[in-house]
Amino acid sequence: MNKILCACLIAGIIDGMPDSESEVSSESTFHGVYVNACGDGKVTIRSPNKQSVDTYQTNTIDPDEWEGPFFDSFAPYYIKKEDHEHQVEESEALESILSDKSKFDEIFKLIKSDELKTMPYSSCGKVRVTYAVEGHKRNYVGSGFLINKNIVMTAAHNVLTKNFSAAKPNKNKIRAAHAYFCAKSDDKKDLGNECSHYYIHPEWEKGLDDNYDVALLFFAQAEADKLTLQLAKDQNVKVVGYPKGCDEMRKTEGSDTQYDGAVLKHKADTLPGNSGGPIISAENECVLGVHTRGKSDKEDYNKGVRVKKSILQFIDDSIEKYNQDIAGNDKFKKSYNQDSEIAKAERNKETDMVKSLLANSAGIDLVMRVAKILTKDEVNKLKEQVDHNSDINASGDNPDAKRQRTA
Repeated sequence: MNKILCACLIAGIIDGMPDSESEVSSESTFHGVYVNACGDGKVTIRSPNKQSVDTYQTNTIDPDEWEGPFFDSFAPYYIKKEDHEHQVEESEALESILSDKSKFDEIFKLIKSDELKTMPYSSCGKVRVTYAVEGHKRNYVGSGFLINKNIVMTAAHNVLTKNFSAAKPNKNKIRAAHAYFCAKSDDKKDLGNECSHYYIHPEWEKGLDDNYDVALLFFAQAEADKLTLQLAKDQNVKVVGYPKGCDEMRKTEGSDTQYDGAVLKHKADTLPGNSGGPIISAENECVLGVHTRGKSDKEDYNKGVRVKKSILQFIDDSIEKYNQDIAGNDKFKKSYNQDSEIAKAERNKETDMVKSLLANSAGIDLVMRVAKILTKDEVNKLKEQVDHNSDINASGDNPDAKRQRTA
């Protein structure tokens, strides 16, 4: 019998029935290649393969070069001061404080320097991502947490946002060009480490489904501490993160937590910048969900994506993809008949997506993180086509445009 499965069965027998403080989900076990959950619902994650890296780069940012924070509907962002005139109107934030808005420091309790060295705070940190929007950089701030020594979980909308503002939806699904994570961050200059790969839940990638607003960032560098996910429920929770993109880590607490399918509804106060932070059980400090959005008009609850089997499967699949990617494995590209109608349709779909990314100034490295079928040579050829068409349009020699003028 599989040793992991055997251990899980034994743990389930020993643990017996759940206590009154923390209700264990009926779906409390999961067995994947890299991810497993035993009878108590606590999740263990086997580390992915290690990247071969010669040197580690220190990444910093000069706060004096950036202006903000400004706010779109999900997150605070900063812009280069010389680009200020190009920015669009801010959106109304979807994150929300449920209590007295005038008492920020009382509501969002500061995590002090000595606390940052202890769990769960030592596994939490600030996520910064850079988007290229109409040729100008935006530096967004969110939250995240380690679930393995080099894997960070965060909100998918941090790296693939729905909107850049109320007036500018992200129709072309432009992704973050760079994503950084700084554990225990309390320094506005320290960007932390840049992730080498990130993976977005396919349901968010496909239809921006709020029930799957989750992404994973993978790093060559390893951190010491990590939080434990759990397939469980608890009425009392806390949310850890960076409200308003503030310099210091903060926490809020809430009770009367509700579990509605894939959604975890909680009453811990949040603001833009909290997105991607962990929703932690007050009883055992395991992660029950990822905070993703504020209350709606119908319900007085903030919300997150709950840790469920579908999320664990996403983690399992992402580790497998990551291992293939760092090994340069073309297994996926060669696993189907390229002459089939399905393969042709998938290739055409990816080609259109890649052209759209390239037309919006995405770099080759970013595009290759997204491309699953096209090779780098094929992407480079598409870039040449996109650049050529752009030059033609700029010069006014577009044949379609000429026909319209003649008509």
